[in-house]
Amino acid sequence: MNDGPLTNFNGASFLCYNGDGLLIYPGEKETIPTIRLKSIRDGLYDYEYIRMLKQLMDQVGRNELTAPAGWLEQAQALLDYKPELVDDLRHFDRSGSRVLDFRSCVAEAIQAIQ
Repeated sequence: MNDGPLTNFNGASFLCYNGDGLLIYPGEKETIPTIRLKSIRDGLYDYEYIRMLKQLMDQVGRNELTAPAGWLEQAQALLDYKPELVDDLRHFDRSGSRVLDFRSCVAEAIQAIQ
């Protein structure tokens, strides 16, 4: 899609949601991912980060790995419920800065062990 609408389809076709539910759109030479697909990818990355952190915490707890003093407590604090990030489907951080900070802290905790 290089210019102008290729169809007269109204993207706000649902009663209260924009979009048609697609994750990719056809491009001239390749498919074009939607922001929705990129958000799903980011969510999967976040899940994997948290899973890796939990795995490292288990290994430190079983003395399979050594960690800096206080690391286990700091890692557990990262995993504690944070309503300022997301409380429910309607109440969550819309700026994105808190989520980026959280990702950065989890990455630093993972790197501190590896």
